[in-house]
Amino acid sequence: MLVTLMLYHGLIPAIFRQLSFLLHLQPLKFLSPWQFRDGVWGASMPKLLKMSDEAHHDAKKWLLTTAKGKVLEVGAGSGETIKYYDEAAIDHLYALEPFEPAVPHLVRSIAARGKAFERKSTVIAHGIQDDAALARHGIKPGSLDALVLVQCLCSIPGGPEAHLARCVELVKPGGVVLMMEHTAQLHDPIAAGVQRILNPAWRFMANGCEMTRDSLGVLMRLDCWESVEVQRVKGQTASALLPQVYVRATKAGGQRAGKR
Repeated sequence: MLVTLMLYHGLIPAIFRQLSFLLHLQPLKFLSPWQFRDGVWGASMPKLLKMSDEAHHDAKKWLLTTAKGKVLEVGAGSGETIKYYDEAAIDHLYALEPFEPAVPHLVRSIAARGKAFERKSTVIAHGIQDDAALARHGIKPGSLDALVLVQCLCSIPGGPEAHLARCVELVKPGGVVLMMEHTAQLHDPIAAGVQRILNPAWRFMANGCEMTRDSLGVLMRLDCWESVEVQRVKGQTASALLPQVYVRATKAGGQRAGKR
């Protein structure tokens, strides 16, 4: 279904993009399946994210309205989460998005919140693994009140095992990690098998996204939490091929932290 929607919204723009490479005498880009894939994904992503946002509105509101203080959103995409933030509670929002075609949409989404919100927001067009880019904006261990992970652990190079612990180090004690991810199928063996079969094609079409990553399990195994709340999408079946989870985890060590 998702691939069909990607092609429906992105195929024609991607074809014109490939033809532009030919007109500009760039035959290698014209013949590259990766360039074509990026064209389809770049053109279709804003529409797909808007549809996803409408489907998960209530869960996103439950999750994101609690973000406050200094906030880093990883995988901000085209900015479909921006409207959920409580402007009065945010001191500064850093929106991290490495996928270049999404950045202009993200900038417009922030601008749509008004000048006051725009002044307290910064777009960082880099990945979470770029320590230098984060440091330039004062993002260092123990500096964040909230870390928002938006459908990024599924595609981050090396997987959540390689990056999640370091990401959580950026959050101060008593701060929160707010996670929105699709995860590996762990409840239905047949659906899990289908995930594994489809994953190679999915990885290519969805620009590196993996269906089989157990991001929630990796988060829980960090064992640094005062509390963890998990919400699943209403109506989601136990055999879903892309099971979605929304997680609000409070890091231990703050003033409110108690015995585990």
